[in-house]
Amino acid sequence: MVTEDKRLDAFFTSNGHLNKRLSGFRLREAQQRFAVEVSSALARNETRMVEAETGIGKTLGYAIPIVLSDKRVVISSYTKALQDQIVNEDLKTAIEVAGPHRTVAILKGRDNYVCVEKLKHLGPRAAGQPQLVRDLNLLNAWSYRTKTGDLSEIGTIQPELKAQVTTTAEDCQGRHCSSFDRCPFYRARDRAVSADIVVVNHHLLVASYFSDTALRSAILDREFQLIDEAEHLPEILRSAVMRRFDFSWLKDLIQDLAVANKEVGSQDSVLIDIQQSFADFSKKLSRSGLEMESASTDPAAIRERLVDFLDSAESLLLNLKSILEPRQLQSRLVLKMLLSLTPRVEKIQMLAADIESQSANLWYDLGAEGPVIYAATQSGQGLPRYIDLDSTPKLFVSATLSVAGDFTFFQNQISEAPLLGLSIKGGFDYTQQVLGYRLGSDIAVDHDHFISNLIERVLPVLPSKTLMLFTSFQALTEAEELIRARYSSELFVQGDQAVGDLIERFAGARAGILMGTRSFWQGIDVKNAGVECLVIDKLPFLSREDPVVSGYAQSLNVTQDWFTSYVLPDCAIRLRQGFGRLIRSEDDRAVFIIGDPRFWHASYADVLQRALPSFQWTQAQSDVQQFLGKV
Repeated sequence: MVTEDKRLDAFFTSNGHLNKRLSGFRLREAQQRFAVEVSSALARNETRMVEAETGIGKTLGYAIPIVLSDKRVVISSYTKALQDQIVNEDLKTAIEVAGPHRTVAILKGRDNYVCVEKLKHLGPRAAGQPQLVRDLNLLNAWSYRTKTGDLSEIGTIQPELKAQVTTTAEDCQGRHCSSFDRCPFYRARDRAVSADIVVVNHHLLVASYFSDTALRSAILDREFQLIDEAEHLPEILRSAVMRRFDFSWLKDLIQDLAVANKEVGSQDSVLIDIQQSFADFSKKLSRSGLEMESASTDPAAIRERLVDFLDSAESLLLNLKSILEPRQLQSRLVLKMLLSLTPRVEKIQMLAADIESQSANLWYDLGAEGPVIYAATQSGQGLPRYIDLDSTPKLFVSATLSVAGDFTFFQNQISEAPLLGLSIKGGFDYTQQVLGYRLGSDIAVDHDHFISNLIERVLPVLPSKTLMLFTSFQALTEAEELIRARYSSELFVQGDQAVGDLIERFAGARAGILMGTRSFWQGIDVKNAGVECLVIDKLPFLSREDPVVSGYAQSLNVTQDWFTSYVLPDCAIRLRQGFGRLIRSEDDRAVFIIGDPRFWHASYADVLQRALPSFQWTQAQSDVQQFLGKV
């Protein structure tokens, strides 16, 4: 293949640098074509959409052109796990073979790095909690050895402990913190600022535009952006624009007040009183569920109740500020609390003003710690599209950007103007590698016995290694109970342990079923796990009760075509993502089963069927056995 950048010819050929560097390297024309598109976009500073099917070798396909370009580039991925893979595998290889002079840094959100200041003050809080003390001792020992402060180095950490040793942009004191010079997050940020290539995730990328100014010099001061798994970006952008407020910070504040009281050196009655006031308010919030439910049919009553909660919180925080100001030199923790109060009060005031003026669409969930409030712009004001945030050229890449080759759905979410879009087919022959097994009878997805009927029909045909994807945790739980009663092989269920450990155990097992919900549809890779069958229970339609989805619908002032213009293509892409877990190499051979009868009989069924690759279907169990070589 003749390439625009002749330098690529030295890598993506049968005797090129990659073949010499990587054992088992396969020359893929599709990967070479993808690399050419990336190189062209970089050279011309063009914004494009490139869909590269599974199996192309996408990450290495863009890593080589980026390293060769000598441009300052930010690469954004959907997950932190993919961030690590990009840096430690593909970019590492690209640097070795194409640009030893190029520097790379990885940057994650603040809650991935230990907060040295919070760790220092956690000891007094942990007293009387043996398990917490043991885990804290291990964490302290690790903190002296680590070079990065990235908590992923120590594996799984208790959520309760992690929350107490990490911080947020709102709570971080920045240069005012006494541990600033030793802060792992700011050290990582400084490395990112000076690096030629920085690898972030979508949440961090979006936060650098909207909420975390400390990230901007590291992320936005770049000549080019490559956004991997780009189909997730619009949802993250909408979530950032739709303000979310909860009262989870109350627990930490109450604990900080208790510790500060001890640090002051004597029992300060004023601090004790304000601590009790916050504790009483916290109890009131936890009991708010019944009150909010009783008002759920009266929007005016809901707004009034929410404003009451926010006014009470604002009053308490302003009172606390007046109490802490004369005491700020008595304790570093007191100063830390004082500095965090102003941004929190401002956020409460803005939200309360939106509610009272009805200038935003509002939703709420009832959590254990009180209401979680969402606010989105009213229809007509519009939501920003990612292309409009700045003028940096952007390359959006993914295995699932189009619906049957049509980029309209994704493009409309990121840009009002047309963009160049290209689909590159992969090297998999689905007609030979996949057989669809169509179940004999149809039961509506809202039927009480839908899951039990599905399990009863699929168990007789399941091979030794199966992946089952569900659209809800409730369906997964029901299926797990039914399968355990009738299936002898081991089950590997999402939530039983860390995802990476769970998949590693499943891959090493001779037989078993791996079961997961939505995050497993695109967040895992079971390559080399020997999966012979994928079962999907239902079509992955969005719920209109989701606050973010509802807010987006209302903000766009959608009409009756909301289903066909948004919900249906979104479902098609999610279905394709789930299907993409099945075939991960040219040697895979597997059966696909979907339990939802709407895939066959709904008026929109052809849209969903065309979203998947073409392969043969059967209703005969014997065909399945023969396809898998079991007879």
